[in-house]
Amino acid sequence: MAVNKNNKGKVNRALASWDHGLPVPGICYLCSGPLERDDLFICAACNNDLPVNIPACPQCALPVAVAGAACGYCLATTERVTGDLFALFRYTFPISRLIHDLKFHARIEIAGFLGCRMAQAAVVYGLSMPQCLVPVPLHKSRVAERGYNQSLEIAHAVSSVLDIPVYYDFCSRIVNTPPQSSATAAARGRNLTGAFAIVEHCATLPEHVVVIDDVITTGATVNEFARVLCRNGVTRADVWAAARTTISG
Repeated sequence: MAVNKNNKGKVNRALASWDHGLPVPGICYLCSGPLERDDLFICAACNNDLPVNIPACPQCALPVAVAGAACGYCLATTERVTGDLFALFRYTFPISRLIHDLKFHARIEIAGFLGCRMAQAAVVYGLSMPQCLVPVPLHKSRVAERGYNQSLEIAHAVSSVLDIPVYYDFCSRIVNTPPQSSATAAARGRNLTGAFAIVEHCATLPEHVVVIDDVITTGATVNEFARVLCRNGVTRADVWAAARTTISG
């Protein structure tokens, strides 16, 4: 599905009508300053300081010097199975704080903010629109402990703006892998082998999907997840993430 550039007005209207879910109405989540009428969750000054991940490699989303150019690692590897990989922000402060609060302090409203900003960026940057959004699944024990899957919450926000359905129940995480942030790049790949499985008797998967994740570290998680999807009817699996660390591999 090609992006409809005329959709910008619809995106802006959806953003304007979105429920901010602020802990203190009218107060910026980051600096506690006042919000203006058109501010979305954080004030204009904080919004302008967010570390937007541009330019970045279109294959792994690592920062690069020239827009549209692949990084040296991606030019040298054939291991990736994902399509385009887009990460809106770099995982530095204050994005790192927002995502930490989302994952570990149940600030679900942050998923709405990130998802809306990702949807807006998808239109502005002309990303190819998929047939569905697929959040990276969490293991059921992790969901039970946390109470939610942050990637699913982000996907719902993206969906609400772009009118793209979310498919979240046809693939599961069957191995409760350790936190990837604490593992080496090689260990990440080993940890994730066999971690995902398609649910039996699920509906036919669309040919073009976008995998939604909160943070890309090395890309091992989304790459393994995309590999499973592509074994089951998907021909193109792009990735949209809220943030990208500077770790390669």
